[in-house]
Amino acid sequence: MRIIQITDSHIYGDTVSNFDGINTKNSFEKVLQKIQTFKKPDLVVATGDLSMDGSTQSYAWLHKRLAKIDAPKVLIPGNHDKQDALASEFGSTCFLKYGSLVNDSWCFHFLNTAHAGSHSGRLLSQDLSVLDSSFYENREVFHAIFMHHPPVKVGSIWLDGMGLINSTEFWSTLEHVPNVKLIVCGHIHQELDIVSKNVRVLTSPSTCLQFKPLTSEYSADSLAPGFRVIDFLANGRFVTDVIRVPI
Repeated sequence: MRIIQITDSHIYGDTVSNFDGINTKNSFEKVLQKIQTFKKPDLVVATGDLSMDGSTQSYAWLHKRLAKIDAPKVLIPGNHDKQDALASEFGSTCFLKYGSLVNDSWCFHFLNTAHAGSHSGRLLSQDLSVLDSSFYENREVFHAIFMHHPPVKVGSIWLDGMGLINSTEFWSTLEHVPNVKLIVCGHIHQELDIVSKNVRVLTSPSTCLQFKPLTSEYSADSLAPGFRVIDFLANGRFVTDVIRVPI
């Protein structure tokens, strides 16, 4: 099972706006071109902040571009997304609430951490309850979770200030599930690979602007945009790599 993760595209509805000097549409197009040179994925997961302004025009633009990838897609809202506009454009391909997919020896969970009116994230109690039930129903397989906000501290004060508010409740849901292997997130515009409570947590570069790690306040990085490729193996292992795309 091959999943390609893209994240934090921050597409504007107009043609002239940019994100701190980066034309987010141009960088997305270049990332998309690179993705198309890879082996066809089984699934593409966009982990939030697809749009910068939440406009219908930005989602329509994204819809046309993502249609070029011949694979199913899961789109998870981020704190910059307008969920009604996102759902209206993409329909059932967008998991606005809890969603899951079972494939062979893996169960993939897609969680909506977007919290209206805040850049911080929050998981609804009913979504955590459904997640817990799915763990039990699929207790014989391995589990991977995709979400926008990381459930861990990332070492940048300004980013940790808008992290997942109820991370304690989230980890409590995972506490008695030994076969949760991976959590994949966006939000922080940088590559991070850590282990927390015996679960590997990955974040990935944005398709546009990158943030410098370990900073007290916002600071842009000079690293290129990118995306993540993850190959899930039947034995519960996975192989992953971040691909950078110069612009």
